[in-house]
Amino acid sequence: MSLITSLLLVAFLGAAGGIGNCLLAGGFERWAYDAAKNIWRPGWLGNVLIGAFAALVVWALYGPISGQSIVSGANATFPLPVAQIGGSILVGISGAKILSALADKQADAIAKKNLAETLEKVAAKLNG
Repeated sequence: MSLITSLLLVAFLGAAGGIGNCLLAGGFERWAYDAAKNIWRPGWLGNVLIGAFAALVVWALYGPISGQSIVSGANATFPLPVAQIGGSILVGISGAKILSALADKQADAIAKKNLAETLEKVAAKLNG
């Protein structure tokens, strides 16, 4: 089986897993954006695409070519295994989520501080 055929098969099977997730989650909803809450819901198509993408990442990490280097030749000072690419993608996704959570936490702390200062000013005006 060629590399392209393997990639397509793994992506197809991951997409099938995304369809299974839709069935477990309650159906095939369209994507939607709630502007009031600033939330994007990917819907069934997002589940299918994420399933395909996740399957490719896991295949790159643990599949038969995970140890193969994509860099070769005389200029290849450092090998770049396929598993490293999959790991980098995975770390990028989770790292971005961690950094977003830290930023949200800092923004919440600033908002709480500003609210406390405002409440103190309002209380001072009411009492004074």
